[in-house]
Amino acid sequence: MSLTLAKKPSLDNVCKQKYGIIRGASKHHQSILNTLPASVTQRKPGCPCGGGCPRCKNNLAVRPKLKINEPGDTYEQEVSRIAERTIRMPDNTAVSDKRLLAHELVPVVQQRNGTAIQREKDPKEPEIDETRSYSPGKMAERYRELPPTDRAEIDKEANRIFTEQTGITRKLDPEDPADSPLIGKWLRIRDTVVANYHSSLEFLALRRYPGCWAGQNFYLDLAQSRAPRWVYHTIRDLEDLLRPQETITIAESTLNRFFKHPAGAKGAIGGRHKPELIQKIIDRLRKMAKALDNPKLFRCVSRKKCGEENADKDPNAFAYAGAGTIISICPTFFNQSLTEQISTLIHESAHHIGLMKNVIARDAVIKLSLSQALTNAESYALLVIENFEGPPLPPSPEPPAPLTEKWSLAYMSSEVYFSEPVKGLFYEGKGRRKYLSDTNPIFAAPLFENKPIRFAGQIRFYVDTEDMPLPPTEAIPKTSVQILFTDEKDLTSGRYVHNDPKPEYREPGLPLLVSFSPDFDFTETKNGKLRFTFWLSGMDLYALYDDTVYVKPNSKSEF
Repeated sequence: MSLTLAKKPSLDNVCKQKYGIIRGASKHHQSILNTLPASVTQRKPGCPCGGGCPRCKNNLAVRPKLKINEPGDTYEQEVSRIAERTIRMPDNTAVSDKRLLAHELVPVVQQRNGTAIQREKDPKEPEIDETRSYSPGKMAERYRELPPTDRAEIDKEANRIFTEQTGITRKLDPEDPADSPLIGKWLRIRDTVVANYHSSLEFLALRRYPGCWAGQNFYLDLAQSRAPRWVYHTIRDLEDLLRPQETITIAESTLNRFFKHPAGAKGAIGGRHKPELIQKIIDRLRKMAKALDNPKLFRCVSRKKCGEENADKDPNAFAYAGAGTIISICPTFFNQSLTEQISTLIHESAHHIGLMKNVIARDAVIKLSLSQALTNAESYALLVIENFEGPPLPPSPEPPAPLTEKWSLAYMSSEVYFSEPVKGLFYEGKGRRKYLSDTNPIFAAPLFENKPIRFAGQIRFYVDTEDMPLPPTEAIPKTSVQILFTDEKDLTSGRYVHNDPKPEYREPGLPLLVSFSPDFDFTETKNGKLRFTFWLSGMDLYALYDDTVYVKPNSKSEF
């Protein structure tokens, strides 16, 4: 019996066999060279023998010879044009804060027109008949589903192209028959811009979802890639609460805001959540993060299908999901900001894992009891969003109108004290405090009058600083105010007002005084609930005052 050892071929021999250059091939090297095209030349050997020794003959290799075109050919002209245009571009050193569309960030490789060279090579490219009437198609539908800011950018780009092609800068009149062909031309230009826009977004999207087209793939991919990371960020912060903490962290403050626990309750220790309850919330967040991390659980649906399938039969819903079902994304989802899109996905992931109870408006979530919040999807979504980004800031208001006799005056005054300022504190519901509603739970116009109520006056925060020195004057926390009115009839909410008064820094050891000057006012003309929210935020302090009063501008109406 004989034993044969198989030798593993060397990497050098494998490469030489692949390219037909193996030992013994030197016998035929001349025939190989004779079959090579004229644009290929033999590489000169680096050996002193000049290529005659066996080693050089066994390492025959070729390389292409560079082909030099004639000067001034079409390629060189195109490069010259690009270089000339680049040289003449203005040197904009200032950084613009304008939101760029995706088609401004990457080259649109899918557009049909091609480069100038390609157009020169194909002069028979058919031209669009500008005289034919315009009929809205798929691009028009996708245009309507875009966010308003993106639509404005697309309109601006379409206007620019239209002006370049026609030289027309005036506003077109839809009622003028002479403008009808021009309007059709503009709409076709807009459709082209929309197609290029979505092609660019399709190029950027890393994932593809069932039912989603180009732009939807991009935005859903953007939100779905971030949502689980935001949830894991909250899980990490909550895990720190499983160990005893000397101070109240922002994570615990946010947890107390959306998962209230009465002091002395069974699941609390001195008003703070027990580790068992925190672990329960963490476990649910982990299941939500796992669902959010799976792109196969998402799909896009049409507006019609959205209205047919979701529980409210609302075609304008953002998304919907049931326990263990696919998360369906509706067209209006893409009209939200990125943060709101992430919040929507987190909310639906809570439904996906079975949290289907206590479905109420977002404004009412903070009033839920602990047992209700534990089964409410929006409580988990707001917990994650506010822990990651902080509470939302309302928009700035318009300048207040001058006070006239048309208003029924309702001056308000309140003093709010925070007795335990701690680093990272979000203080709510404790300490020495006076609510506006303690003395005036209802503001009503004078009897038999029907006038709007105008709120104006002073709201003062006193932040006790005996145990914590205030930061330098230039680093005083920012103060913000938000007013939310809810109509008593249709329960619609809105009308935010935001002021930014400067806190009054007196001296270390004394309270920080935050006064809202008389230019702070708010006028209401309907019966309803008025919620005042004031917060003080900085690197070392987060304080909140939240109160609701009832307003009755119309004394004939019972609330």
